[in-house]
Amino acid sequence: MESHVGLAVYVLACMGMGVPVVLLSARLSAPAVHHLVRETGAKLILVSQRLLPLASEAFPGVEGDGKEEVDENGVAIRPVLGYETVLVLHSSGTSGLPKPIPCSHRYFLGYATCHTFNSQEEAHGLTVSTLQFFHVSNEKQFSTPGSALIAMIGFWLRGDLLIPQYRQDDLHPTAFHDSKGHEILRGLDFVGFSGGMPKASVGDRLGDAGVRLVMQYGATETGPLTPFFIPSKGYDWCRLRLRNDTLGPLQVRLDRVDIEVDQSDDSQADADSQRIFKYKLSLRPFGWQERFELQDLIVTRQESSPEGDIGQLGFTIVGRIDDLICLATGEKVRPTILESLLRQHEAIKDAAAFGDNQFELGVIVEAIEAVEKGEMDGFKTRIWPVIEEAGRQMDAHARITSPAAIMIVPPGALPRSDKGTILRNAVAKKFAKEIADVYQALEANADAPPFDLTSPRSGIRALVADNIKWQALGDDWSDDDDFFARGMDSLQATKLRRLLTESVRATHIASGELEANQLLPVEKITDDFIYLHPSVSKLLEALIPKHTAANGTMSETELIEQLVDKYTGIGRQSQPKKASVVLTGASGSLGSFVLGQLLMDDSVCRVICLNRPGKDNPIEAQKLAMRSRNISVRDDLWSKVDIRQTSTGAPFLGLEESEYERLANEATHIVHIAWPMNFKMGLQSFDASFRSVQNLIQLARKAHFYQPRGKPRVLFISSISTVGNYPLVKGESLVPEITVKDPYWTLELGYAKAKLVCERMIQRAADDYPGIEAGLVRVGQIAGASSGYWNANEHFVAVCASCQKIGMFPELRGIYHLENPVRQSWEEVVRLMSSELQIPSSSIIPLERWLDLVASTSGPDNPAANLINFLRNDFVQMSCGSIVLDTSISWSVCSTMANMGPVGDETVRAYISYWRRIKLLK
Repeated sequence: MESHVGLAVYVLACMGMGVPVVLLSARLSAPAVHHLVRETGAKLILVSQRLLPLASEAFPGVEGDGKEEVDENGVAIRPVLGYETVLVLHSSGTSGLPKPIPCSHRYFLGYATCHTFNSQEEAHGLTVSTLQFFHVSNEKQFSTPGSALIAMIGFWLRGDLLIPQYRQDDLHPTAFHDSKGHEILRGLDFVGFSGGMPKASVGDRLGDAGVRLVMQYGATETGPLTPFFIPSKGYDWCRLRLRNDTLGPLQVRLDRVDIEVDQSDDSQADADSQRIFKYKLSLRPFGWQERFELQDLIVTRQESSPEGDIGQLGFTIVGRIDDLICLATGEKVRPTILESLLRQHEAIKDAAAFGDNQFELGVIVEAIEAVEKGEMDGFKTRIWPVIEEAGRQMDAHARITSPAAIMIVPPGALPRSDKGTILRNAVAKKFAKEIADVYQALEANADAPPFDLTSPRSGIRALVADNIKWQALGDDWSDDDDFFARGMDSLQATKLRRLLTESVRATHIASGELEANQLLPVEKITDDFIYLHPSVSKLLEALIPKHTAANGTMSETELIEQLVDKYTGIGRQSQPKKASVVLTGASGSLGSFVLGQLLMDDSVCRVICLNRPGKDNPIEAQKLAMRSRNISVRDDLWSKVDIRQTSTGAPFLGLEESEYERLANEATHIVHIAWPMNFKMGLQSFDASFRSVQNLIQLARKAHFYQPRGKPRVLFISSISTVGNYPLVKGESLVPEITVKDPYWTLELGYAKAKLVCERMIQRAADDYPGIEAGLVRVGQIAGASSGYWNANEHFVAVCASCQKIGMFPELRGIYHLENPVRQSWEEVVRLMSSELQIPSSSIIPLERWLDLVASTSGPDNPAANLINFLRNDFVQMSCGSIVLDTSISWSVCSTMANMGPVGDETVRAYISYWRRIKLLK
């Protein structure tokens, strides 16, 4: 249909008769039109002659004759039901197939009271609109009593149809910048805006000029969530308040989230920088059975409480919760701070960060005016202070280290949705080649001198000392100190690897052939080189093997034994107490579920959680971690929890000595779950983890001292990776529940070998200290909970997400859920999951072919691409039946395991439903 009054007549007539209408954008592709018609079950398409080709392409072979059948008996008018769907809108479809969005009569009535005007005169004022605020916001003109009819439903309206011609020239974009424009806007009751915040400089300039700005907030699914009104003097234009009239009917709720945000442009911040509270908003739209969660990150200066009035909270929108970039190290970056600071610069229109599956972040900057090639360096220098300021506010691994990581593009180059939002996926596709060039330039940008091969150790040390600055290094470090134990982050490791590569390349060029042959070839310096050799001495051994050959190099088998000796040389015993469980890793996935079980156990009177230090309230952070995993804990049980934020690898577990003694005086059980999830770290970099196990063993011994009649128990959570090579060494798949007899049973990962060191420490403690019970549990792939939660960061979840992305499922054989004594075949799980993901059986393909497709498919919706090496080398062996953990001893003493059954189809469907709910799957 064309964008005129006829469209409004058709829509309102159908709505009045109770016939649902699906409104389709003319911008949609034919496949998207086909998808929406099929999804909604529409039986008839009304289309104008101009748009007939689009409909014909969507449904080839189906033609309309333009004739109408007239029912001589008249038209039946169905009863009006407030929550019945009468109109179906849709999402933009810019990141996949569009999603239908049902709207009810009551939904439209929500527009009728979308204001807090103080008089009829205010309410009946003329509205001048350039574009609709939401897809159907022009319906407000039909639903608000007494308002002037000045616009039709405008899905494809030209902008000038909505503005009376005599005002169009006055509202040119320059009106926002010059004094004449300010005078025009100042004469209006208010100037509403939506779709995103303007630059703070523009908003403040307008506010100072007396222009009354009102931000409108909402979504297509929800309708308007904030009211229109005439603001009073001094009103803060960047603050919002929710509509009071829909809080109850829509069941609006704010839930706390733990996300880093930028406070630099918060106009409400006091000089003392008050604490801020971060939330996500959810509600149940009119006519919906399920809740809808908006992805906007909401920040307030007041804490929301269940009994409080959230309609009185002033808040701002500072970004999106789902706006994450995953680096190659597995670290997550939320680029909001960087992008928002850049947008405030007078020469910048917009910015979009990139860096998925790379070792550091880069950013595309869209200039307000085109920048000539010869002016690029000057422009980057001009904006570099903003980049540096963003770096100071972000995590160390999220900083941009070089102007070479900045791309400058002309105005309008960044892909946007109809609402003006930058489409990160589309940006990555459009600029894929340019982004690849950026990372090549970063690799080539390092400048380092050649090594003096007569004294290479001093050259490596100087390279580290002169270029890698981190606070924990200090002046008292040795060549044997582990970089990561000293506090090196992933970005610094990347920088050092680049400098090292350039230095080795320069040495090859500067040295003679005979001398250069002593040095490792440049192509052997891989991305994880610093992780594999994390000290000056280790780098020297790796770069110049012959230099250290005379001194001998310790094998990993010898190193494992040495580390066990080092960390089990426990000093003399002291003190302990009883009736409490000490738990590490409680904020993680497994730890959260363990804590939930302990709190529900009547035999447990206290749980002391040793969590990593954080900025937020410890109890609230722990509650948030558990709520995010669908773990429900009664309010009265939280009185059993005591959380200490500390570093367990430090002396006295990082606690004050008196506090440590009190802890030792209480502990009866110790469960150690916390562990760094980094598969690139080498064995030597787990020093802090070894100290943690050492300290917890010592804590158990002290507990026995305080209560000699008891035997404190310490349980270490190990990994299936410590026996990952058992089938290759022993020739049989069933791994008995015994200690690791041969280090070759363990996978070739620093992660796995470090777990083995801790297993050996636990075993030696059990042998040497009869006053304690020390044990370990080897855990494989942790699956989901019966509630439907399954950690989105686990590798099998990534496999499922990539399956949906490429439309193929790998053919897997063998068994899964290795800890469950009840075996199940992969074949039946593959059939069920592929069906739930709407992947036909013909698209179940061999794993190797599937991996090739994953590796060749780009985009953030393909998380398995980040795990491609693990999936190629270890997934089948570890997850498809080549290795099976024998559980006969465990289930003989554990009634829970003995009574376990297979994972049912409904549980698998619940996992998929959860992944869809958190937007991992579509």
